[in-house]
Amino acid sequence: MEKPLGTPIGWFKKFIIGGLGLLIVVALVAGPLAIFSSLNPVAVENKVIGSTLMFNIEVGTSGRQGAINRFTVYRNNYMVQLLDINDHMFYNYSLDSDLNTRNFDRSMFQAVEMNEYSDTVWDMSPPNQQQLYNIMNEALNDLNNTNLYIYLNMQYTFDRPLPEGINGEQQSIERDIMQESYDVKKETITKLRDSVNPNLSCEESQQSFRLKEFYSPIVRLTRNLLPNSINLSHLKPDVIVRKK
Repeated sequence: MEKPLGTPIGWFKKFIIGGLGLLIVVALVAGPLAIFSSLNPVAVENKVIGSTLMFNIEVGTSGRQGAINRFTVYRNNYMVQLLDINDHMFYNYSLDSDLNTRNFDRSMFQAVEMNEYSDTVWDMSPPNQQQLYNIMNEALNDLNNTNLYIYLNMQYTFDRPLPEGINGEQQSIERDIMQESYDVKKETITKLRDSVNPNLSCEESQQSFRLKEFYSPIVRLTRNLLPNSINLSHLKPDVIVRKK
């Protein structure tokens, strides 16, 4: 039966309509917060339980479209420590003030420290070592050679419990040495060449090289997407590769 226009509405009907409307508004606002909150009893932590770090030299003489040879100089899956970031670390790294991280929950951060020593020996067969040495010499003789491909590649791999059966979320960081400035290109390739010089002993050759501001130490892991680096202008560590 239709209500006559202007007829007062009873208190019980007001209570039902108003209360139901209020509950709907609260559900729309608080529902998503409850679902994605760490207080949700259904939510399961999906923290890192293992990690691998690799550093490779990739070279080729026919550009990116030709054959690429990869030489692994560092591979390690030994974690020195794995811990949740505390307040001191969070504020010390200015993660609370950076636009890229200040809205993240601190409990979502973990610190992974890998052992500085490789699990494998930095070694290669004499023919491959000679080939790599020759390519480095060729690059130094013509630093503007567009056919030379020299990449330095650092690859993280993280293992987490979820999704089940899928481990090894990979994040790669590459630097094209031939695209660097003339001075950086010359310095880096010279050190790479000296480190693989087959005519020098370990004591005589220069066994290390430094890559300035090579990577971002903050990597975001999501449930379904590939990991991605979070670039922070104040956190750009160098990489030092040393043969011992």
